[in-house]
Amino acid sequence: MKKQIFCCIMFFAGFLQAGLAQKFHTPKVAGPWRHIFDPNVTRQPVNGEFWYTNDHSFVYGSDGLWHCYGIIGWGKFSNQTDPKNDVDPWNRETVLFHITAPDLEDSNWKEHDYAMRADSGVERVLWAPYVIRTGSDYTMFYNTGSLFKNADTYASFGSLRKASSTDMYHWKKYALNPLFSDPGHSRVSFVMMY
Repeated sequence: MKKQIFCCIMFFAGFLQAGLAQKFHTPKVAGPWRHIFDPNVTRQPVNGEFWYTNDHSFVYGSDGLWHCYGIIGWGKFSNQTDPKNDVDPWNRETVLFHITAPDLEDSNWKEHDYAMRADSGVERVLWAPYVIRTGSDYTMFYNTGSLFKNADTYASFGSLRKASSTDMYHWKKYALNPLFSDPGHSRVSFVMMY
């Protein structure tokens, strides 16, 4: 009995030590604003309009890097409420950017090839990626707008889709996409594992 208790205590102590050795990333609720990615550094304006990013997802990879994926498009944009904005998300947000850095507060994020491109005739846009680790793989959930003409003028059907990756650089779209479609553009999904 003493031998079993000793083994149990040693197992528990080892479990605690392993758990305490993990690095935990604590989110910061407030702090100075830091610009980590300017797509205009590596791209030329389109018809005089500049590139912007939107709706993005951060995930810590097994390669020891932080990966960020998000919408990238071009247009005239000054702030959320300016009626002179010209961003046209229904026609210009067809790819997802991908950048990496060893630390979230790094000022030198490395830009990579686009994570994904919209499949013509199947996906109109790529919006709001959300990436989670699923075992040794990664799953990206993303939204696509409706293919219906003038879909941006009413609550048209949009779709939630997914893609998977083993290395976070090459993504394979799920063969049975979409996961579902619903009215209201189906944008900015939040996925939770439980």
